[in-house]
Amino acid sequence: MPTKKQKERMMDYLADALEKGGHEVRPNSVRTSGERYDTNYIKTEDGLILLLDDPRLYTKNKTARIINGIIDNCIENYAAVFYKDGSGFFRNHASESNAIQGKFSKLSEDRSLKKYSAEDLHNSIILTEAERLVNRRKKVLQYYQPESERLSEMLVSYSTEPFIFNYSHIHPNKRYGPIEKPSEKLVRITKKWEDDGALTLHDGHLEEFVKLEQLELFS
Repeated sequence: MPTKKQKERMMDYLADALEKGGHEVRPNSVRTSGERYDTNYIKTEDGLILLLDDPRLYTKNKTARIINGIIDNCIENYAAVFYKDGSGFFRNHASESNAIQGKFSKLSEDRSLKKYSAEDLHNSIILTEAERLVNRRKKVLQYYQPESERLSEMLVSYSTEPFIFNYSHIHPNKRYGPIEKPSEKLVRITKKWEDDGALTLHDGHLEEFVKLEQLELFS
Protein backbone atom coordinates (compact mmCIF):
# COMPACT_ATOMS: atom_id res chain seq x y z
CA MET A 1 0.00 0.00 0.00
CA PRO A 2 1.27 3.53 -0.70
CA THR A 3 3.05 5.46 2.01
CA LYS A 4 2.07 8.96 3.10
CA LYS A 5 4.88 10.36 0.94
CA GLN A 6 3.66 8.40 -2.10
CA LYS A 7 0.09 9.63 -1.55
CA GLU A 8 1.36 13.20 -1.39
CA ARG A 9 3.30 12.69 -4.61
CA MET A 10 0.12 11.46 -6.31
CA MET A 11 -1.67 14.64 -5.29
CA ASP A 12 1.24 16.89 -6.31
CA TYR A 13 1.63 15.23 -9.71
CA LEU A 14 -2.05 15.48 -10.64
CA ALA A 15 -2.38 19.02 -9.29
CA ASP A 16 0.64 20.12 -11.35
CA ALA A 17 -0.72 18.45 -14.50
CA LEU A 18 -4.08 20.15 -14.02
CA GLU A 19 -2.40 23.55 -13.50
CA LYS A 20 -0.51 23.04 -16.74
CA GLY A 21 -3.88 22.35 -18.34
CA GLY A 22 -5.16 25.75 -17.26
CA HIS A 23 -7.08 24.80 -14.13
CA GLU A 24 -7.04 26.63 -10.84
CA VAL A 25 -6.36 23.87 -8.33
CA ARG A 26 -6.71 23.52 -4.58
CA PRO A 27 -5.29 20.23 -3.25
CA ASN A 28 -6.92 19.34 0.03
CA SER A 29 -7.49 16.64 2.64
CA VAL A 30 -10.45 16.10 4.91
CA ARG A 31 -11.10 13.73 7.77
CA THR A 32 -14.72 13.04 8.53
CA SER A 33 -16.04 12.25 11.99
CA GLY A 34 -15.03 8.79 13.17
CA GLU A 35 -12.40 8.30 10.46
CA ARG A 36 -8.71 7.60 11.20
CA TYR A 37 -7.36 8.66 7.82
CA ASP A 38 -7.69 11.65 5.51
CA THR A 39 -9.50 11.64 2.19
CA ASN A 40 -7.42 13.44 -0.44
CA TYR A 41 -8.95 15.41 -3.29
CA ILE A 42 -8.18 18.23 -5.71
CA LYS A 43 -10.74 20.99 -6.17
CA THR A 44 -10.80 22.95 -9.42
CA GLU A 45 -12.80 25.98 -10.47
CA ASP A 46 -15.49 23.74 -12.00
CA GLY A 47 -15.11 20.30 -10.47
CA LEU A 48 -13.29 17.87 -8.19
CA ILE A 49 -10.89 14.93 -8.46
CA LEU A 50 -11.19 12.28 -5.76
CA LEU A 51 -7.93 10.42 -5.01
CA LEU A 52 -8.43 6.79 -3.97
CA ASP A 53 -5.17 5.34 -2.68
CA ASP A 54 -5.92 2.41 -0.34
CA PRO A 55 -8.69 -0.23 -0.75
CA ARG A 56 -8.58 -0.98 2.97
CA LEU A 57 -9.82 2.56 3.57
CA TYR A 58 -12.07 2.97 0.55
CA THR A 59 -14.65 0.26 1.01
CA LYS A 60 -17.78 0.07 -1.11
CA ASN A 61 -19.88 1.90 1.48
CA LYS A 62 -17.32 4.62 2.22
CA THR A 63 -16.63 5.25 -1.47
CA ALA A 64 -20.36 5.46 -2.23
CA ARG A 65 -20.86 7.83 0.70
CA ILE A 66 -18.07 10.14 -0.49
CA ILE A 67 -19.26 10.19 -4.10
CA ASN A 68 -22.88 10.76 -3.07
CA GLY A 69 -21.66 13.63 -0.88
CA ILE A 70 -19.89 15.17 -3.87
CA ILE A 71 -23.06 14.93 -5.96
CA ASP A 72 -25.21 16.27 -3.10
CA ASN A 73 -22.97 19.35 -3.13
CA CYS A 74 -23.95 19.88 -6.78
CA ILE A 75 -20.53 18.90 -8.12
CA GLU A 76 -21.41 16.90 -11.22
CA ASN A 77 -18.02 17.27 -12.90
CA TYR A 78 -15.97 14.96 -10.70
CA ALA A 79 -13.38 12.30 -11.49
CA ALA A 80 -12.02 9.44 -9.40
CA VAL A 81 -8.36 8.41 -9.72
CA PHE A 82 -6.91 5.28 -8.11
CA TYR A 83 -3.33 4.68 -7.00
CA LYS A 84 -1.95 2.02 -9.37
CA ASP A 85 0.36 -0.21 -7.35
CA GLY A 86 -0.91 -3.66 -8.38
CA SER A 87 -1.44 -4.85 -4.83
CA GLY A 88 -4.22 -2.58 -3.60
CA PHE A 89 -5.78 -1.25 -6.78
CA PHE A 90 -5.21 -2.56 -10.31
CA ARG A 91 -4.69 -6.17 -9.22
CA ASN A 92 -3.63 -8.10 -12.32
CA HIS A 93 -2.02 -11.46 -13.14
CA ALA A 94 1.41 -10.20 -12.06
CA SER A 95 0.25 -9.01 -8.64
CA GLU A 96 1.35 -10.93 -5.58
CA SER A 97 -1.30 -13.07 -3.88
CA ASN A 98 -3.79 -12.37 -6.67
CA ALA A 99 -6.77 -14.49 -7.64
CA ILE A 100 -6.15 -14.33 -11.39
CA GLN A 101 -3.44 -17.00 -11.41
CA GLY A 102 -6.05 -19.56 -10.39
CA LYS A 103 -8.21 -18.59 -13.36
CA PHE A 104 -5.75 -19.91 -15.96
CA SER A 105 -6.85 -23.48 -15.17
CA LYS A 106 -10.38 -22.52 -16.22
CA LEU A 107 -9.37 -21.90 -19.85
CA SER A 108 -9.71 -25.57 -20.81
CA GLU A 109 -12.75 -26.88 -22.71
CA ASP A 110 -14.36 -28.32 -19.60
CA ARG A 111 -14.08 -25.13 -17.53
CA SER A 112 -16.00 -21.85 -17.32
CA LEU A 113 -13.50 -19.57 -19.17
CA LYS A 114 -13.17 -21.83 -22.20
CA LYS A 115 -13.96 -19.00 -24.63
CA TYR A 116 -10.96 -16.95 -23.54
CA SER A 117 -7.21 -17.17 -24.01
CA ALA A 118 -4.22 -16.79 -21.73
CA GLU A 119 -3.66 -13.38 -23.34
CA ASP A 120 -7.12 -12.31 -22.22
CA LEU A 121 -6.24 -13.15 -18.61
CA HIS A 122 -2.91 -11.37 -18.95
CA ASN A 123 -5.00 -8.28 -19.83
CA SER A 124 -7.42 -8.59 -16.95
CA ILE A 125 -8.00 -6.94 -13.58
CA ILE A 126 -9.77 -8.17 -10.46
CA LEU A 127 -11.65 -5.15 -9.21
CA THR A 128 -12.03 -4.07 -5.61
CA GLU A 129 -15.43 -2.88 -4.40
CA ALA A 130 -14.38 0.75 -4.90
CA GLU A 131 -13.16 0.09 -8.46
CA ARG A 132 -16.40 -1.74 -9.28
CA LEU A 133 -18.48 1.16 -8.02
CA VAL A 134 -16.53 3.78 -9.97
CA ASN A 135 -16.48 1.62 -13.11
CA ARG A 136 -20.26 1.27 -13.03
CA ARG A 137 -20.73 5.03 -12.69
CA LYS A 138 -17.93 6.27 -14.96
CA LYS A 139 -17.54 3.44 -17.52
CA VAL A 140 -13.78 3.99 -17.34
CA LEU A 141 -11.09 3.43 -14.69
CA GLN A 142 -8.32 6.01 -14.22
CA TYR A 143 -5.09 5.42 -12.30
CA TYR A 144 -2.14 7.47 -11.17
CA GLN A 145 0.91 5.38 -12.11
CA PRO A 146 3.96 6.15 -9.93
CA GLU A 147 7.43 6.07 -11.43
CA SER A 148 9.32 2.78 -11.11
CA GLU A 149 12.23 0.99 -12.76
CA ARG A 150 9.91 -0.16 -15.57
CA LEU A 151 7.17 2.45 -15.70
CA SER A 152 6.95 6.21 -16.11
CA GLU A 153 4.88 8.47 -13.92
CA MET A 154 1.59 9.27 -15.64
CA LEU A 155 -2.18 8.94 -15.71
CA VAL A 156 -3.37 5.65 -17.21
CA SER A 157 -6.99 5.03 -18.21
CA TYR A 158 -8.77 1.79 -19.09
CA SER A 159 -12.03 0.71 -20.63
CA THR A 160 -13.06 -2.79 -19.59
CA GLU A 161 -15.72 -5.44 -20.03
CA PRO A 162 -16.63 -8.30 -17.69
CA PHE A 163 -15.51 -11.84 -18.38
CA ILE A 164 -18.45 -14.13 -19.16
CA PHE A 165 -18.37 -17.45 -17.37
CA ASN A 166 -19.77 -20.22 -19.61
CA TYR A 167 -21.14 -23.40 -18.02
CA SER A 168 -22.23 -25.25 -21.17
CA HIS A 169 -19.83 -28.09 -20.30
CA ILE A 170 -22.05 -28.99 -17.34
CA HIS A 171 -24.97 -31.31 -18.09
CA PRO A 172 -28.33 -29.48 -17.90
CA ASN A 173 -29.53 -31.85 -15.19
CA LYS A 174 -26.59 -30.83 -12.99
CA ARG A 175 -26.39 -27.17 -13.90
CA TYR A 176 -27.96 -24.52 -11.71
CA GLY A 177 -28.64 -21.09 -13.11
CA PRO A 178 -27.98 -19.74 -16.63
CA ILE A 179 -25.44 -21.12 -19.09
CA GLU A 180 -23.56 -17.81 -19.11
CA LYS A 181 -22.97 -15.38 -16.27
CA PRO A 182 -20.91 -12.14 -16.31
CA SER A 183 -18.25 -11.86 -13.63
CA GLU A 184 -18.74 -9.17 -11.02
CA LYS A 185 -15.03 -8.68 -10.31
CA LEU A 186 -12.95 -10.09 -13.18
CA VAL A 187 -12.78 -7.70 -16.16
CA ARG A 188 -10.85 -7.67 -19.43
CA ILE A 189 -9.09 -4.52 -20.60
CA THR A 190 -10.47 -3.47 -23.99
CA LYS A 191 -8.72 -0.09 -24.35
CA LYS A 192 -5.82 1.65 -22.66
CA TRP A 193 -4.55 5.19 -23.04
CA GLU A 194 -1.75 7.07 -21.31
CA ASP A 195 -1.33 10.76 -20.50
CA ASP A 196 1.98 12.08 -19.15
CA GLY A 197 1.48 15.79 -19.78
CA ALA A 198 -1.01 18.52 -18.99
CA LEU A 199 -4.49 17.37 -17.98
CA THR A 200 -7.97 18.82 -18.03
CA LEU A 201 -11.11 17.76 -16.16
CA HIS A 202 -13.87 17.29 -18.72
CA ASP A 203 -17.25 15.61 -18.35
CA GLY A 204 -16.23 13.65 -15.26
CA HIS A 205 -12.88 12.37 -16.56
CA LEU A 206 -9.29 13.54 -16.72
CA GLU A 207 -8.11 13.99 -20.29
CA GLU A 208 -5.02 15.16 -22.12
CA PHE A 209 -5.04 18.94 -22.43
CA VAL A 210 -4.75 20.05 -26.05
CA LYS A 211 -3.88 23.68 -26.71
CA LEU A 212 -5.90 25.70 -29.20
CA GLU A 213 -2.96 26.01 -31.59
CA GLN A 214 -2.61 22.22 -31.59
CA LEU A 215 -6.29 21.81 -32.46
CA GLU A 216 -5.86 24.24 -35.36
CA LEU A 217 -3.19 21.97 -36.82
CA PHE A 218 -5.77 19.20 -37.22
CA SER A 219 -8.62 21.40 -38.46
